Amino acid sequence: MINRACRSVLINRKPYCIAARLDELQRAGARSFRADFLYRRYEPDEVARLWRKIRQGETIPGGHEGNFSRGLA
Repeated sequence: MINRACRSVLINRKPYCIAARLDELQRAGARSFRADFLYRRYEPDEVARLWRKIRQGETIPGGHEGNFSRGLA
């Protein structure tokens, strides 16, 4: 965990990724999403490749959905 000026960021070895749930998110009303490429060293080509995968609804290799499967509510 990183704590800076009372802001905490939890870092995991595996990326949190719910890209495979884009259809479900859209049905629930989501109209935009973001991807953060922070706290790890990414080459520009890798960021572009991962961004394309995310936009196509593909999960990131090694990624996890955390507690998302517990429901959207």
